[in-house]
Amino acid sequence: MKTRRSTVALISIAACVLVLFFFLWPRGAGKKDEGPVEKITVGVASIDASALFYIAYDRGFFKEQGLDVKVVEYTAGVLAADDLLQDNLDVVTASEFAVVSKFPLHPEVRILASIARSDNHEVIARKDRGITEPAQLKGKRIAVTRYSSGDFFLGAFLTQYGIPTTGVTFVDLPPPGILDALSSGAVDAAMAWEPTVGKVKERLGSNAVYWPGQSGRGYYFVLMTRDDFIKKRPRAVERLLKALIEAEEYVSAHTPEAQTFMAERLGYDRILMQSLWSRSDFRVRLDQDLLILMEDETRWSLRRTHLKKDMPNYLNVIHWDSLKNIRPEAVSVIH
Repeated sequence: MKTRRSTVALISIAACVLVLFFFLWPRGAGKKDEGPVEKITVGVASIDASALFYIAYDRGFFKEQGLDVKVVEYTAGVLAADDLLQDNLDVVTASEFAVVSKFPLHPEVRILASIARSDNHEVIARKDRGITEPAQLKGKRIAVTRYSSGDFFLGAFLTQYGIPTTGVTFVDLPPPGILDALSSGAVDAAMAWEPTVGKVKERLGSNAVYWPGQSGRGYYFVLMTRDDFIKKRPRAVERLLKALIEAEEYVSAHTPEAQTFMAERLGYDRILMQSLWSRSDFRVRLDQDLLILMEDETRWSLRRTHLKKDMPNYLNVIHWDSLKNIRPEAVSVIH
């Protein structure tokens, strides 16, 4: 009887060890790739939505996965996308709208995964131009980075308040240009995101009036690349995704440390970073909502340009195979 009890006890202990092993063992990246180190060049939009990339780089997760990553920083993802399509970069971080806007002329663009879902765009205006409510934007000069997520959300914002796009003058500027133009009075209002929004508010002080710019709808920050990169370098693609999944798990377990690092890395105020963090979801995934958003953006773009074209099949743009091989539960795109 004593022997039987001892055996049962040992089995129970072994079962507990196995359960603990299952839950505590890092599951995201899996086994490290021990093949030759691969070099890639990544264009990174230097905003909070790129947090997983910055953390993966700082924590050495890319090196652990056998990647030698060269980073080129940009003030906006759409600018990085332009260089990607000039064959100067392998992968970039950009909004899904950058993919939508580039796809008609560049059908080779692809999405590997999203790395953040955020709600951090704002419409900000000058009170001294007679603007105290959104309806008063009609007839004004509004700065925006065209062909960016801000472009789409500004269109939706104006529609929400009954302002036709023909009722305003759009001024196409990169984020630093938006800061200077709105601060100097060259434009009356702008659609922007951090850190531009915070800097504008600081310069305008009590002369600033602002509203949430996305109407509660999130946008995705994605890994954008070209089809030939996926076909020629599938191992590099999987290594990149594994490193970013490690970063996701680090952020989940060390949120305060991640916020402090990103605030220091980007020069953001710590309180601002905490606010932005609360409006973001940093995960490596491919959601059905991403596909729906891209289709909505395409409809808006076609209405704006009055083009009569069929809706693209964005299932051909989203490359889910690599992420599905690594983490199947992260892929909810219906395909």
